[in-house]
Amino acid sequence: MDGKFGNFLDDNNDLDLNVDMIINALPFGVLVANVKGEFKHMNTKISEIWGGDPSKRTRHSIYDNYEGYYKNTGKKIAVGEWAVVKAVEKAESTFGEVIDIIRLDGKKATILNSAIPLFDDTGNVKGAILTISDITDENKIEWELDIHKRYLHNLVEEKTSEIQAQNRKLQEEISEHKRMLKQKDRIDKLKLVGDIAVGFAHEIRNPLTTVKGFLQVFKMRDEFKGHLDSIELMLSELDYTDEIIKDFLTLADNKRNEINRYNLNDCIQKIKPVIMAQSAVDEKKLIIEMASELPDTLIDEIEIQQLILNLATNALESMESDKSLTIKTEVENDHVVLSVKDEGPGISDSIIEELGRPFLSTKPGHQGMGLSVCYSIARRNNADIDFETGPSGTVFFVKFPVFIKKEEDLEAETTE
Repeated sequence: MDGKFGNFLDDNNDLDLNVDMIINALPFGVLVANVKGEFKHMNTKISEIWGGDPSKRTRHSIYDNYEGYYKNTGKKIAVGEWAVVKAVEKAESTFGEVIDIIRLDGKKATILNSAIPLFDDTGNVKGAILTISDITDENKIEWELDIHKRYLHNLVEEKTSEIQAQNRKLQEEISEHKRMLKQKDRIDKLKLVGDIAVGFAHEIRNPLTTVKGFLQVFKMRDEFKGHLDSIELMLSELDYTDEIIKDFLTLADNKRNEINRYNLNDCIQKIKPVIMAQSAVDEKKLIIEMASELPDTLIDEIEIQQLILNLATNALESMESDKSLTIKTEVENDHVVLSVKDEGPGISDSIIEELGRPFLSTKPGHQGMGLSVCYSIARRNNADIDFETGPSGTVFFVKFPVFIKKEEDLEAETTE
């Protein structure tokens, strides 16, 4: 044979007797089919393994109904999925396929199945050759153990992945729940302080105004000229007290604010000179990174400017000289995000839980109202505040919902 199977598969030519004897002597089954799928030759082992002579079936073809199942999956093999069919139809080769079959005599067997396409001189598929080995007895236990091992391995991996995924999801939910509880606790405390502030602000301010008025009168009288330094000190303390009361009133939920459609970048631009001057005095660097296209949001411009200044001031005060303050805007899903990042030592674990509480300050001479005011402003402007902190610095995130135009607004713009 010259390696090409033209004559080997022709309808009107018989196999050479010597070749026939050699193929019949092989310890495995050999079957040759032409391009139509018709049997052109098979050795005796084919009949032994299949429990009958397939060539005696009505069609004598690879397209007859044979019952087999993939050993590794148990899936039944369709007519077009048999290795010899794929070799004839798709010129695909298959090696060492393990298949459970129902033999022609109704018994079960396990075979090792291989098939390769045969080509003519022009490279066209001329047919296919199939080889099968019966591994029912010698490999039955080994194959089944291997299948069970693989099944158990895959099952363990699958269940482990499921448990890990569920655990990650649970941890995320727990973390988010804890964050929400902290946020709610912080807001509740601020609301309580704000409610109290509204109640006593007027009661305190009225007598303070009276005292301040008398001190200003005394300041102009000759008999008090020797006490001018003391009077100035008292007036200064009264002004400081008034500032604290103003901050307290900022915490109140019922504080009036003017919510309008506004762009956060414009808000930053207006107060940029103030922050630049403050950072220059402190010998610190200011970096501002604003998104090129930032959607509008509904905010009170004055309040948000105060929020940004408070966060920037806290950041600058937390850092040493030559460190950088970074103010950034970006879009995250359906939110406009303001971030204020410092390069300070980070927030101490001992005060993280109390962060935002009024009068909480680690800096001498500070009343500790700045961050409390920020949380209150964020709440009134429908925004959320979060933060990340570590040894290399702290970043505060303020997230505002993106302004979404109503249908009537869009119609009005279209009309214009």
